Amino acid sequence: MSNKRVPHLARLLGLALLLFSSGFAEAQKVTPDLRAAPKGPKAATSFMNCGVIVGEGGVVIGTSPATTKSTVFTTIPGARVKISNSKSSICVKIKLYGTTKCDQGATTSVVHCFVRAFMDGSEVAPTISQAPTFDDNYKAMYKSGETFGWVRRVGAGNHTVELQWRTDNAQGIFGINNWVMEVELTY
Repeated sequence: MSNKRVPHLARLLGLALLLFSSGFAEAQKVTPDLRAAPKGPKAATSFMNCGVIVGEGGVVIGTSPATTKSTVFTTIPGARVKISNSKSSICVKIKLYGTTKCDQGATTSVVHCFVRAFMDGSEVAPTISQAPTFDDNYKAMYKSGETFGWVRRVGAGNHTVELQWRTDNAQGIFGINNWVMEVELTY
C-alpha cells in the first residue's frame, strides 16, 4: 500500500467511526450544507429552502417486527407524531430509517411494497406517483439500511404526521423491524 493511500484510508475509517458511533442525529451534522439552490441542468426535482434545524418534532423507535398484507394505505403501528407550531411557516422533515422486507408470500406474481408520509390528511412530497416503489418481492429476508425522507412547509397550528404502508398484492407481505421515524422542524 502506498503512503499516499494511508491518510485517505485513515480519513475514511475516521468518518465511518464517527457516523456509526455518534448515531443518526450526530451523523447529520457531517452532511454537506444543501440549503443553497442546486446548480446545473434542471432535473425532475423540486427545491425547498428549509433553513436550519430549530427542533425535534419527535422520534419514534419501533423494535418489534410488524407486517401488513393490506392493499390500501394504513398507518405503520406506532408511526404517528403530533407537532405544534407557533411560527407562520416552518419546514417539517420526515425521515424513516429501517430494516424492511417485501416478501412474495404465496403468490408467484411480482409484489411491490410502498411507504409514504401522510400529514394533515394528504400525502407529503415526494408522493408515491413521484417515487413509486419502496421495495420489491426479491427480499424475503429483512435488509437493513433503508432510508427515506419527505418534506413539507406548514403554517401555525397542530399537525399530525404518519408513516403509512401497503403492498400491491394481498398475497404479498410487507415487513418492517428495527426502525426509526424522525420528525425535524426547520425555518
